[in-house]
Amino acid sequence: MSSESQHGATASTSAASEQIQPVELQALSPVEDQDKHPERVEEKPASDQDAITKLEEGSETANAAANGEEANGTENKKKGLSADWLTKRLKRERRGVSLGRRFRNCVGSIGDCIPDGDDCGDCCGIMFKGIGYGILGLLVVGLVLSPLLLYGTYMYFLNYADIFPGSKVAYDVWKTQTTGTVFGFFYWFTATLAASYLVLLLGLGIAGLAEEDGCAPCICFAVVLMVFVLTIPYWLRFPVLNRMYNDAWQNSCNNWEIRAILNNVDYTEYLYSVPEQIGNISVTINNTEDVIFSINRRPLTPLIYDMILESNSPSFYANVTYDLENLQITTSNGLNTTYTVEPNLAFPSLNLSLANPGIPWVRPDYYTCWPTSVNIVHNGVGVLQTVTVNQNDCTQMLVCGTAGDESENFQIVLGLTAVSQFQYAICCTAAANQVSFSGQAPEDQFGDNGGDGEKNGKKGG
Repeated sequence: MSSESQHGATASTSAASEQIQPVELQALSPVEDQDKHPERVEEKPASDQDAITKLEEGSETANAAANGEEANGTENKKKGLSADWLTKRLKRERRGVSLGRRFRNCVGSIGDCIPDGDDCGDCCGIMFKGIGYGILGLLVVGLVLSPLLLYGTYMYFLNYADIFPGSKVAYDVWKTQTTGTVFGFFYWFTATLAASYLVLLLGLGIAGLAEEDGCAPCICFAVVLMVFVLTIPYWLRFPVLNRMYNDAWQNSCNNWEIRAILNNVDYTEYLYSVPEQIGNISVTINNTEDVIFSINRRPLTPLIYDMILESNSPSFYANVTYDLENLQITTSNGLNTTYTVEPNLAFPSLNLSLANPGIPWVRPDYYTCWPTSVNIVHNGVGVLQTVTVNQNDCTQMLVCGTAGDESENFQIVLGLTAVSQFQYAICCTAAANQVSFSGQAPEDQFGDNGGDGEKNGKKGG
């Protein structure tokens, strides 16, 4: 190559170099970039719904491509973007977006939902609206039914106190004559309130019938019904009481191993014959074994009683003697022990005590006859519990107990309970002028020969 040619090439290169100058690169803001190159800016979906819309538009495009030219269809297959695939993907993403939105709105944003239910979708608004209506409904129902609920509550507790005299409820209701009177007053007040409320409801119904033609027969029937409804709260307690009494007498010992019925003489029998045997006890053990005890009073020493086993049973003592004057107990196998009655019944040497010492086991100075109330436990295990007096015969009492290792303890407490219940049986069957409530035992009050006693006493209720 000649020197002229080389010189020409060098000149050309130099000229080209002069034309290509270094350019300083400057970053463009998103706005400037959008102004200069609008095709580079991709629209961001404003919301999940916009994303779903764009996916649907993509699905339509894909379907069109799939139904279009064969070349486009072949190209889509090569890329793995068939119309069916896009449709399935759309459904999956739509389901995920929808569930995710609901979850965020109803769970993740629950705090925001409380001040403004519209901010978190329909589900939260419906939820809190339902809760509000539910609370309002309960308040309305409670307000509407409050007279009937109040009456039912007083009726239940008054019945319970009558049926279970050894319960805490009974002691609280009948603690004194005043407390019993006050509770009874409120019961009859709520009965009157309930009756007035029921009549008011029927009265509103009758007023509605009066506005309709041809409803005269219905009005007459409604008036008769109103009179009947007015009396319901005043007599409803007694059939309910009878039902509760029967249930208690039949089923209270179902969860115990022993069911015992105490039978004592009444006032008339005691007054005129002064029997040596003042009572007997029928005991059933686990619904399989029947045992009979007799309670005898010694004529020459009337404050000493003997409990004699009349059946052949190895689980019990053949005889247990109770000295009420000296508070001593002696058994046929030589056991000698004592018991206390102040401040309440207990057998210290046997580690037997009342489950609730706050409830007195007897109430000799009470203003009316009161049944024996005994609920003895041994190291936390129930040994004997008096339940209720027979509704139709106050000389009978139901007692529940535990067998096995506690059989002898049960027998000792049972005999003393029977002696105490004998005193109540005389009281509850005596006439108003035949008994006083001075706290005396029958032998002291009436004398050995069953004297007339004091004439100024009160009737046992």
